Amino acid sequence: MKTLNYLRLLPLITLALFLTSCEGDGWNNIRGTGPVYSETRVVPVHRDISVAIPADVYIVQSPVRDLTIEAQANVLDAIETYVSGNELKIKLENGAGLGRHETIKIYISSAFYNNIRLSGSVNLYAETPIVTDAFDVNISGSGSVDAEVFANTVRASISGSGKISLAGTTITENFTVSGSGDIYAFGLLSETADISISGTGNTEVSVAEYLKASISGSASIYYRGFPDVDSRISGSGKVVRVN
Repeated sequence: MKTLNYLRLLPLITLALFLTSCEGDGWNNIRGTGPVYSETRVVPVHRDISVAIPADVYIVQSPVRDLTIEAQANVLDAIETYVSGNELKIKLENGAGLGRHETIKIYISSAFYNNIRLSGSVNLYAETPIVTDAFDVNISGSGSVDAEVFANTVRASISGSGKISLAGTTITENFTVSGSGDIYAFGLLSETADISISGTGNTEVSVAEYLKASISGSASIYYRGFPDVDSRISGSGKVVRVN
């Protein structure tokens, strides 16, 4: 009888050991192994960037086009990089995920930057000022962007808890936040601004002529300058001028 009971328990024990070995990595996640390597990849001309893997991304505006990725070998093998239309896409192959791994670092050099889309916990740093006609950055998740931008129009949107820090100059800025994300743009001087927040996120702007502010929830918009202000608030949010 004892032997029979052990045999009945064996599948459960095997399953428990398997689940323990996968704990924290998921069923189809890739766990990084070995040292970190650097790999340079050739990519066509592009104006936009989409990153959908957890990584620190460093961009430079330069006539020299370059893409270098630093990661563990098996992680490098799973990272896809290709250009579709004008967009450089960086993601994991076949919908895989990542378990424990060393920090992934991505270095991008391009002459053009118009649209940047980040999904997940991606942190992007512009190591040179970005000069362009229109600059659009979108974060879905908990990522962050830190950039100095000189453009006619600047658009920024956050869905989630991301953070965007912007400096430079623009004519028109349009910011949208859904969730608890924050936009810090006191350093971005703008003539007009259109700000819409749904949730608890906060936004800081410097506006010279006209500010349109829409808040649904408990968010706050802080502004510098002496613009005409058109504000619509639903909830406990506020629009505050600061020195």
